[in-house]
Amino acid sequence: MKKKIILLLLLLIAFVAGATYCFIYKIYIFAIIAALFALLLVVVLVIEYNRNIKKLIFMLNAVEADDFSFHFNEDKQNDKTENAFNFMLNKIKHIMQLEKERILEKEHYYETMLERAETGIMAVDANDFVIYRNAKALNLLGLSILTHLKQLNKLDESLYERFQKIDDEDGCKVSFYNERGKVMLSVGCSSVQIQGKAIRILALNNISNEMDNAEVDAWTRLIRVMTHEIMNSISPIASLSETLMNCYGENVEEVKTGLEIIHKTSKGLMAFVESYRSLTRISKPNKKVVDYNELIHHVLTLVKDDMQQANLRCSLTSNQEQILLYVDDNQICQVVINIIRNAIQAGATALSINAAIDEKETVRIFFSNNGKAIKQDEMNQIFIPFFTTKETGNGIGLSISRQIMQMHDGSIQLLRSTEQETVFMMMFK
Repeated sequence: MKKKIILLLLLLIAFVAGATYCFIYKIYIFAIIAALFALLLVVVLVIEYNRNIKKLIFMLNAVEADDFSFHFNEDKQNDKTENAFNFMLNKIKHIMQLEKERILEKEHYYETMLERAETGIMAVDANDFVIYRNAKALNLLGLSILTHLKQLNKLDESLYERFQKIDDEDGCKVSFYNERGKVMLSVGCSSVQIQGKAIRILALNNISNEMDNAEVDAWTRLIRVMTHEIMNSISPIASLSETLMNCYGENVEEVKTGLEIIHKTSKGLMAFVESYRSLTRISKPNKKVVDYNELIHHVLTLVKDDMQQANLRCSLTSNQEQILLYVDDNQICQVVINIIRNAIQAGATALSINAAIDEKETVRIFFSNNGKAIKQDEMNQIFIPFFTTKETGNGIGLSISRQIMQMHDGSIQLLRSTEQETVFMMMFK
């Protein structure tokens, strides 16, 4: 090919020179013939040039369309220069194809890492469209699909606005309710520029357990201080009043009556304080493998009389024939009994207990009853020690239940409470 082009160029120069010479000496016929041959040679050279340009343009268009299936002929029968040009184009294609494969492998590697991360990751553009989110982000939010931040309003009417305002300087904490109950997230933000477009990277972490643990620890420390101080004050009063009653005998009736009242009151107060000490004295779980069905039937046997008196009917369902729990059966029975008795005290006549285990072997037990609904302003307080809506309650049943579940690396939550149903959930990871 190279020799061919050189030859054509030499001929072109020769015919141009000949045509010029003939025009100078007015040999017009030969001049016109030479000019025509020169023009023909120019056309041939342009065609040869365009052939290679078209190959190059074809290759670039194919690469831009992510099509690497083309191959230029390198047959030995072709011109050596043409073979060399085709070889160069094929080599460029091969290099670009390898680079693309490396980029795709890196993308797959990073995407796999993000999908396995315990942190929810979302990439959001300037118009609040979600251009990427990993499975953990959907799991934390309790959504099956998320393409725009406005969809967060399904969880909470103010959630979209709060996510909009998150910037690099400071993250925020957001809380909302989904089918798993109350969720509290810590949300961090980083802004980047990709291809000239502003992108916000949001990192979501579930801090519900940390907040619950901190709250329980705070209450535990407070109760320990209170019980210690109260018991230190009451014990000598009870002891002294008993001693004085023995000393006075029955001669001073009024004094004796007063001391008896002091003694009785102090004893009652000591018993009252002692009941709260149970919040700080929960023993470490003695875990073993327990069959869920056996545990539930055991509990129902224990509360059978209470259920009959309240005319409470109970139904059991599960998505597996056998569900095994690694728990302290005595402590978990106590939690289930607390939930059932709360349903009875709420006036429920129907109780549904549904157990489900998912592919990650997380067990969720749902307790649904048709009793009186819990007021909206009380829903966030029912697990706080001493809080109760009952006249005879002491407000420690659900608090103890929450501590027991946390000691089992699980949780207990109030999912919802309406006029139709109240649903509690126990979760074992």
